[in-house]
Amino acid sequence: MRSTVQLIPGLALGHYTDSQARTGCTVLVCEHGAVPGVDIRGSASGTREIASCQPGHLVERIHAIVLAGGSAFGLAAADGVMDYLEQRGIGFDVGVTHVPIVASAIVYDLGVGNPWVRPDKQAGFSATASARSDRVEQGAVGAGTGATVGKLFGVECASPGGFGFSMVRLSASDTKPRLSSARIPKSRNPSSLNRITVQAFAVVNAFGDVVDPRSGRILAGARVSPGSKRFADTVAQMKRGILCRGFRAGAEESSKVPAGGRGRGVSGRRVGHTRSPMSDSARASLRMLAEQMSESTRKMFERESADTASRWKPQNTTLVVIATDAVFNKIQMQKIAQMAQNGLARVLRPAHTQLDGDTVFALSVFDERHSRRADVNVVGEVAAEAAAEAIVAAVRPA
Repeated sequence: MRSTVQLIPGLALGHYTDSQARTGCTVLVCEHGAVPGVDIRGSASGTREIASCQPGHLVERIHAIVLAGGSAFGLAAADGVMDYLEQRGIGFDVGVTHVPIVASAIVYDLGVGNPWVRPDKQAGFSATASARSDRVEQGAVGAGTGATVGKLFGVECASPGGFGFSMVRLSASDTKPRLSSARIPKSRNPSSLNRITVQAFAVVNAFGDVVDPRSGRILAGARVSPGSKRFADTVAQMKRGILCRGFRAGAEESSKVPAGGRGRGVSGRRVGHTRSPMSDSARASLRMLAEQMSESTRKMFERESADTASRWKPQNTTLVVIATDAVFNKIQMQKIAQMAQNGLARVLRPAHTQLDGDTVFALSVFDERHSRRADVNVVGEVAAEAAAEAIVAAVRPA
């Protein structure tokens, strides 16, 4: 889905999409640089140049953020972004050349399409060359091409993820702090110069389900079988004792589901125990799911069930980039990135798990000639709202 949207001045968005291999990368270019912040809550992140986004680093601005599929292999896409920007004189001036500072984060999509095709240097170059400031394409594009959500029972029972966008505009009265020393500069047209914009970009490849932030209704997530439209409710199943230890292409689960739901139970774990018998509620829940599953789905869960724990792999991540045209320093941008993580917790259930690499970047992209000032707490809360809406938007087009 493509829509005409004006991004914050100085920001451009580009995608590289390989629909056949079901992978790709997304680039946010800040031609004049942007003050960054970052916060990582998941335990399975894959990143590059994160130190440059943190307070205390010599570099005050970065020039692009790359979000890519292909697992750690996808970090190579940043090389192409650097080449493109260097050729145009964009980057940190070191005298002999300009060195573009490009932060990156990846999602795992190798088990969805062709695992031997990953975003590379050329993919990053192409995505950067296609970057525009007047449109946003959402859904199964860029880094969201092979994204999936709800993988408690494996990728074959998951729902499509994707790439999403949202935007919030605030007036000067909304953002002016009442108990702060920060001052909004005088201008001839304060209503236009003091209008703050917060934009969010999300790649949703979560272990958990995506829910509506208002009603709590599941919008995308783990289904009871590949062909079913009924959601299993990941958190409810986990509370009953069904806990996924990992998945591979074709789906893999630590449990063995008996045909028809009868006979031998499922080997599982109860939350908070190293290894214990499955609870009665877990068995009952599993029987209900087994009865709803087709014969082919039961066979899918039965195969290769031995020693699954040794093959456990964290293969989920939600990546978010928050951008604002308000002026902030690195410490403040780090706080905005931290607060934006609240948006993930509002719409992902569960969020920030050991199986996810949830990462939020934040960018202050401002015009020094017309500086916009705002309270960091207000923008941080709005960033959380925007992040939640972008995640929801990522699964809606699917």
